[in-house]
Amino acid sequence: MPKTIITCDSTSDLTPALYSKYDVTPIALGVSLGDDFRRDGQNITNSDIFAYVDATGHTYGSWTVTQAPTCTGK
Repeated sequence: MPKTIITCDSTSDLTPALYSKYDVTPIALGVSLGDDFRRDGQNITNSDIFAYVDATGHTYGSWTVTQAPTCTGK
């Protein structure tokens, strides 16, 4: 029988306990802040995004570009 893998994108913001309890694999969503590309939960936090908005005055839609999560099959 094939193995079933439960995934979600990183913006679901599940707790580490829920990821572990249900064996959920988060897939990082890509976020661009101007020319700076990051992966949610890997090298950017909510605090980083808020700091960017505070520093630049840019609000959502005027600066963000997100990418659909991709799976590498690993």
